Amino acid sequence: MSVSARTLTDAKATVSRPLYLLELGFSTVERLSTRGDVTWAGQTWTANGVTVGRITPATADGAQRAEITLPNDTYAYSAIVLGEGIDGASLRIWKLYGEPPFADDDAVEVFNGVMDVARLGDVVRITATSGGRDNEQVPHLLFAPPVFNHLPAPGTVFYWRGDRVSLEAGNG
Repeated sequence: MSVSARTLTDAKATVSRPLYLLELGFSTVERLSTRGDVTWAGQTWTANGVTVGRITPATADGAQRAEITLPNDTYAYSAIVLGEGIDGASLRIWKLYGEPPFADDDAVEVFNGVMDVARLGDVVRITATSGGRDNEQVPHLLFAPPVFNHLPAPGTVFYWRGDRVSLEAGNG
């Protein structure tokens, strides 16, 4: 992997503030930036409050994990995750240093994988993997409060499609 001279210089600065560019492979591709709107590689990357959490180094079986958090104040990302699902949707993350404008070779790709778990709540937290066996994990969609805060009490009986259903208390 080669990086530009500018990237090397900016990364070695006493104080460096990386910029992450994320490409989320939903049916309509989302290109997001962690610091302001950016044009890079012929695309526009929009700042919307996305944050990049931990990106792990690859393990012995080739698996690498990344965590991102998307704003959910309008529930747009909840709607995308629930409507389309995330199984197999791609996630790519690049890291840049310095300030725009950026040349195509200023970015370093730090993650290229697929989204596998989404946690919905005030924000949408997505975990992604590349390689390895982690993609076989089930369930892939987890709900966080306050998504289900008006459920019937345990013991409630109702009929659905000709079957009698009795709600049981959960383990939580």
